[in-house]
Amino acid sequence: MPAKPRATRTAARQIIAGGLALTFWAARVPAVEPDAPRNLYVSVERDGRPVEGLDPTNFRLFVDGSPAPVQLAPQEQPAQVVFVIENSSSAEYYRTEIAAAMQEFEETAPEGHWYALVSFARDVEVVADFTRRKENIASAFDSMGQSGWQDISTFDAVYNVVGKLRRIRGRHIVVLIGSGLDRYSERSLGDAEKQLQASDVTIYAIGTGTLLRRQYEPYVFPGLRMSEMQARGVLETLAEDSGGKVWFPDSASGFADAMRGVFTDMALQYRLFYAGGIPPDGKLHKINVKIVDFGGRAPGYKVRARKGWRAA
Repeated sequence: MPAKPRATRTAARQIIAGGLALTFWAARVPAVEPDAPRNLYVSVERDGRPVEGLDPTNFRLFVDGSPAPVQLAPQEQPAQVVFVIENSSSAEYYRTEIAAAMQEFEETAPEGHWYALVSFARDVEVVADFTRRKENIASAFDSMGQSGWQDISTFDAVYNVVGKLRRIRGRHIVVLIGSGLDRYSERSLGDAEKQLQASDVTIYAIGTGTLLRRQYEPYVFPGLRMSEMQARGVLETLAEDSGGKVWFPDSASGFADAMRGVFTDMALQYRLFYAGGIPPDGKLHKINVKIVDFGGRAPGYKVRARKGWRAA
């Protein structure tokens, strides 16, 4: 693949840098210090169902293997939710399914949160800045023109959006809808992971293309099949690193169910407050959360939380 022209890469970065007008937030909220106290959003399940009603005595936090003091706190309100949607030329094949997810968002997502919409193909562009009016986001999606580029910059999109969000206080959610493929990014998956680890952002990923791949599976050559598996792994990695969740729907109704699942999971998460801070040494400090009952025994719950924090 020929090298990307420097001017083109710079222009792509300027699109996101000039958009997503986080000056709106920055003017009101101080920047987060690298070693500031951390919020940790945790989902707890048993037999595939969310567990509600836990109290502070049920949680144990370990940072780098050592017990750490933690408090159970109310969820931060409102949340700032950014939809990051692939808009490459190949994404047109999944437009109906993505539209079903966005319709479900407009109909069922909670009122009161701040919502924004970012698209990406070769470039990363802000389609709609933060608003509390869900219909504005849905309308912006409906009017979003299809990119003519086959190039996909998944890593740049995650890196740039998370980089904006992590510098301000509050609860931040990214809903990433796309294939997980990357053909053009200046940043790597490792760069995107490090950016994510330095934030409190949770990523919910909804993967496109499952139905199409099943239909054409017998005709796909091994190299393409491997790249699709790697793309699926990208979405799984980003979601798991941040304590989020990933879906791979195979129908329009499945995309709607996944979108509904995003907001259900958000509503049932526990917020743990860790006042210890993370030393600004650039290292990943691993996190482990355990649930215990009143006898100190682990009752077999599944805990979904981010894998670690990095202060950079």
